[in-house]
Amino acid sequence: MTTKVEKLEAGRDLDALVAEKLLGQAVCRCKISNDTGPNGTCESCEKPRGKFYSTHPEKALGLLEILAREHRISYRIERTADGRGSSKFEVTISGGKTSPAGGVGPTVSVAICRAALLSIEG
Repeated sequence: MTTKVEKLEAGRDLDALVAEKLLGQAVCRCKISNDTGPNGTCESCEKPRGKFYSTHPEKALGLLEILAREHRISYRIERTADGRGSSKFEVTISGGKTSPAGGVGPTVSVAICRAALLSIEG
């Protein structure tokens, strides 16, 4: 991947990468998404916006379950402190192209997205 996955922050770009690279879904990449269409797609490009994988833990955990079911991966989630008293999450995925692949982040959602993307690099 051209982007350093470990540096990606929560938000639209990370969500789009997850949707495109892991799930094979085309998503809106317009600078300003006009997602007021009747079916939740951008009126300019007619593609949906990426789901909120990097900001909603339930969506990120759902992503792991999809990968586990469809690609037979296994995963481990660990929560620790970062040395300054803040939480740090580490997700390890086994069974992907790059196995094991680990993602670290300030939230479980970001760590899951990073690990999932790293698991398909090869």
